[in-house]
Amino acid sequence: MIALCRLCVLLLVVIGLTGATTAVQYVVTDLGTFGERYYTPNDINNSGQVVGYSSLYTGGGDWHGFLYSDGGMTDLGPGIAYGVNDIGQVVGSSSTTTNGGFLYTGGAMYSLGTLGGSYSYPAGINNGGQIVGSASTTGDTGGHAFLYSDGTMKDLGTLGADASGAYRINSGGEVAGSIGIANPYSGGDSFAFLYSDGAMHNLGTLGGTSSWARGINDSGRVVGYSHIAGDATSHPFLYSDGRMQDLGTLGDGGAALDINDSGQVVGQFDVTGGGGHSHAFLYSDSTMVDLNSLLFAGSRWVLTRAEGINDSGQIMAQGYVPATGQVSTFLLLTPAFAGDANGDGKVTFWDYIVLEFNFGKTGKTWGDGDFNDDGVVNFRDYILLEGNFGKSIPEPTALSLLALGGFSMLRLGKSRYKVGRCGVDPR
Repeated sequence: MIALCRLCVLLLVVIGLTGATTAVQYVVTDLGTFGERYYTPNDINNSGQVVGYSSLYTGGGDWHGFLYSDGGMTDLGPGIAYGVNDIGQVVGSSSTTTNGGFLYTGGAMYSLGTLGGSYSYPAGINNGGQIVGSASTTGDTGGHAFLYSDGTMKDLGTLGADASGAYRINSGGEVAGSIGIANPYSGGDSFAFLYSDGAMHNLGTLGGTSSWARGINDSGRVVGYSHIAGDATSHPFLYSDGRMQDLGTLGDGGAALDINDSGQVVGQFDVTGGGGHSHAFLYSDSTMVDLNSLLFAGSRWVLTRAEGINDSGQIMAQGYVPATGQVSTFLLLTPAFAGDANGDGKVTFWDYIVLEFNFGKTGKTWGDGDFNDDGVVNFRDYILLEGNFGKSIPEPTALSLLALGGFSMLRLGKSRYKVGRCGVDPR
């Protein structure tokens, strides 16, 4: 009789929650360590491939570029990978190529040359194979932003400043970067720029002395961060239609670090009174939210920075686990509905089977049914699944609900003794 009463309660939950609207939240996958190396991402493409650099887990140093794809890491040798396009072509700098700058394609690495000096630092690549970055000029007097296309490296100039560096390029060949004194990427007086229609344009600031561009989408919208009046702090900005918009902050300051073609922006903000701590943010539909609020209840992670976002909504982030002190510089966030254990975009009986098999087990992941990331598959995960059952497919029929009741009865019968357990800064 007790089990039957519990079954009735669960059926009411299913009837009440199935088909209800639930905001998309994020599954966290920790990719920060593979073997004895520590991984930090720099860019993500629309296939979910990620590039960056790794270092020795103990003692640091020995930096190697990497390409993460289909669950595996490819070591690109000594250096740093900065950008990747949707074809899987990678650009970066390496000590094994002449002048440092490289293009990795088809399993081979090629040197890109310079603007007459001794080094180059490619930072971004679009699907047409156009590459941007910074390269030294004759005499190594300073780095200039460049656009590499069809085997030729073009100097984009500096608008009269000491140096310039390009960071990202969109499919139309528009380039975002910074011009400034000494280091155009960070430090010194700098200004974000947009290179479009064959000319470089100074984007100005939000009232302070400097600004830096970090991302551009195919609509030509640029994101970055800028000092505000008085230079007390920096705010994230979105530049569009000739205007730099202050996106505000959820704390004392912040920076926008990437934008996708849907206009979603990610970055970080300084937590007010947080002693220098930061949180990751997502800006979408004119609203900025703390990304931590979009993790499933019970998640172990605190997200401190969101580095990039692709058109599928996947996000590269960094964070830590307060309970253990574990830190990760490479967290991959994937949007999902709680209950979609097999990752097919739907919450169905196949997902119930996964949860059923792992119910009561610890040390499991999202794919095993631990939808709230609390380390155990239990009734909390079961109710999350029920709340989203049928998402992306027609609502269950009465027969489906009866079948669901069968799963519930089976679960209650097996678990009647467990019910009590339910109850690197860019600035």
